[in-house]
Amino acid sequence: MNTIYDKFMTLSQQEISLLFDTLSIKLEDTYQGEIPRDVSEVYPSKKRVRDHYTSRLALLHALESLKGPESFQNYSDLIIDNHHHLRKAPEILVSLTHTIELAAAVVSNHPKISSLGIDLESTQREMKEGILKFFIRDEDTESDPLKNWCIKEAAFKALSPLYNLEKRLVLKDIIISKDKTFFLETLPELKGHYSIEERKGHYLALAITLA
Repeated sequence: MNTIYDKFMTLSQQEISLLFDTLSIKLEDTYQGEIPRDVSEVYPSKKRVRDHYTSRLALLHALESLKGPESFQNYSDLIIDNHHHLRKAPEILVSLTHTIELAAAVVSNHPKISSLGIDLESTQREMKEGILKFFIRDEDTESDPLKNWCIKEAAFKALSPLYNLEKRLVLKDIIISKDKTFFLETLPELKGHYSIEERKGHYLALAITLA
């Protein structure tokens, strides 16, 4: 029987690139209009509700690319279970992220993808020296602290639904390799692939694990 490691090793870099191409990704500028009452009443913080609403707008547009504009009409259609999949359509994997300026969503229903993650970080964000020890490892091949953080945040979201050890998963458990893969020190057979690019003054990192 094939292990996760076997599946990980059998796909070529070209096949992995094609899997990333199947992802539906949408970025949305932070929403400045009036937020519907049924959404605003859920969150007491104005900033939090605006971030939440903007990320759901990005999610809605990503889903339209995947399933068509008629598939998800109501706010309740966008409920996410376990930060991983849609309640209305469990076959659709979901990940969200936001900054002050932007929100982004990625969705997939590809049978070869078992989980995914996304992260946005402003390229102007300063990484304080004191926090580097909490996520950077000597084994990491990404030397830029901000890119390292961005990749690991996306990888963390992809790994969390599959992680089953008693030890709490933290960013420093994740190791970034030069072949654009990541894995866990505590569970090395659980691996994934990442991409990172710059969009709208932000780094955008995506992470996937294979089914």
